[in-house]
Amino acid sequence: MEHNLTYLRQQIDEIDSQIFDLFIKRIYLAKEIGLYKKQHNLPIFDTEREKNKREAISKMVPEEIQPFALKLLETLMNAARLAQEQNNGRS
Repeated sequence: MEHNLTYLRQQIDEIDSQIFDLFIKRIYLAKEIGLYKKQHNLPIFDTEREKNKREAISKMVPEEIQPFALKLLETLMNAARLAQEQNNGRS
C-alpha cells in the first residue's frame, strides 16, 4: 500500500509541476491583456468573458467535479485580475 501511495503522490507532484508551469504562462498572458486593456481604455473585469468561461468549463469537466473546477477557475480569474491591476498600477 505504501508503495502505491508514494507512486500516486509522485504522479500528483508531476501534475502540480505542469500546472504551475502553465499558471506562470497564464499570468504573463494576463498581464499582456491588462496592458492592452489599459491602452484601449477597457475595464479589467469582463463579466461576459468570465460568464462564458464558467459555462465552457462546466461543459468540459465531469459533473461530479464541476464545483472544484469552477472554484479553480474563479481562483485563476482572480489571480489574472490582480496581475492586470498590479501591472497597470491600479491596485
